[in-house]
Amino acid sequence: MVSSRSLVVLLSCMLLSVATAALNALPSPVAKRQNPRESTTTSIENNNATSINIPEWKRILPYPLNNKTKTLQRIIVPGPAGRTVEIYLLGTAHISTDSSREVELLLQAINPNVIFLELCDQRISMLVTPQPPRSNEDSASTLDEKKATRKRWWKRRKRAKKEKSVNAPKSLHGVASNMLTTMQQDYADSLGVELGGEFRVAYNYWGEKCLESEVHMILGDRPLYLTLTRAWESLGIWGKTKLLIGLFFSMLQKPNPEELREWMESVLADDSGDILTKSIDELKKHFPTLEQVIIRERDAYMACKLYQTCRQLLTANQQTPKQRLVAIVGAGHVQGMCQWLTVGSEKTPEQVLRELIRIKKEIPQEDARILTHDVMAVNHDIVQQMVQDIQ
Repeated sequence: MVSSRSLVVLLSCMLLSVATAALNALPSPVAKRQNPRESTTTSIENNNATSINIPEWKRILPYPLNNKTKTLQRIIVPGPAGRTVEIYLLGTAHISTDSSREVELLLQAINPNVIFLELCDQRISMLVTPQPPRSNEDSASTLDEKKATRKRWWKRRKRAKKEKSVNAPKSLHGVASNMLTTMQQDYADSLGVELGGEFRVAYNYWGEKCLESEVHMILGDRPLYLTLTRAWESLGIWGKTKLLIGLFFSMLQKPNPEELREWMESVLADDSGDILTKSIDELKKHFPTLEQVIIRERDAYMACKLYQTCRQLLTANQQTPKQRLVAIVGAGHVQGMCQWLTVGSEKTPEQVLRELIRIKKEIPQEDARILTHDVMAVNHDIVQQMVQDIQ
C-alpha cells in the first residue's frame, strides 16, 4: 500500500503541484525553443550558485529570495533588435504561507509586465474564492470531528452529483478526482493555511497594477480535466484499483499536521533534492506512469506556454527593450521547465502541445487549436463579475 506521504505528493502534483518531482533524472526535452529561421535563443544564468557566489541579480532581492537557489531562477530570452524578456521563475508550495509572502516580495521587487500562473481556466475560481483557513486548534480533534472528517468526502461527492458542470467526471475517474480534491483541502485545513494562497496574492497585486498600467496575467497550466484524464488512461486496471484504495485509506488516516509541515519545509529547504527524490521514487514504484503524466508533461506544457508568451511579448511591444515576467509554479516544476526553455530540439512548442492534450476521446477542434496556439490571459472584468456572482 502506498504511504500517506507519497499520496500527499501525488494529490498535490495532480491538482496544484505542491512541491513535486525529483530534481534530477530529467527526460530529454523534445520541444524546440529556437526556430532555425529566427534569432531568438534562451539562456539561463548561473542560478545554482552557492551562498558565497550569489549572482548579482539575486543579491538585490529581499530575504529570503536572495537566499534561494534551485527554487528561484532567472532566464533571459533575447529577441530581435536587442529586445529581451527576463523570466523570474519562482517555485512555491501551494499550502504554504511562506510561499505567499515570497510571491508578494518578488512581485514588488521585480514589478513585472506579465505574471504567469500554474493555473488553468478550470481553477480560476481559486483567485477569487479563498477557503477560510482553520487553526490547528480547530482542526485538532474531538471524536465528533474525526467522524465528520471521514464523512466529508461522501458529502462532497453527493453535492458534486448535483452540479451540472461540463467537465464533471461521472466514473471511477471522477471518484478519484473528487478524493484528491477533498484530501488536498483537508491538508490545507490541517495546516491552517489557504489553498493556493500565493495565486491569490498574485491576483490581488495584478488587480491593482492593471488599473494603473498594462500588466497581463497568464494562465499557463494544462486544463485539469486533461491532466487527470491522461493520468487515469495511463493506468491499467490494477493501477486504477490501487490508486482508489490508496486514496481512500489515506483520506481516512491523515498525517499529523506538524509532521506534514515539517516534511514540506524540509523539501523546500533541501537544495540537493534528495528528500523529494525519495518520495517520488516511492510513488513511482506503485504508479510508474503517473510521474511522467502529472509532472514531466506539465513541465513541458508550461514551458511551451511560457515560451509562447515571451514570443508574443517580443513581437507585440517593440518600443520596450526589456520586459519582465514572473512565473509562479510548483517547486518541483522549476528544474524541468528550465531544462525545456534552455535546451533545443526538433519539435516546435505547438507540436509538443498538440501531443500533450491528446486523450482517447478527441477534444473539439477549436478547443485543440486554442490550447495549442493561444496564450490564455485573465480578463479582470470577467473575474470581478465572477466575484459578484459568488457573493
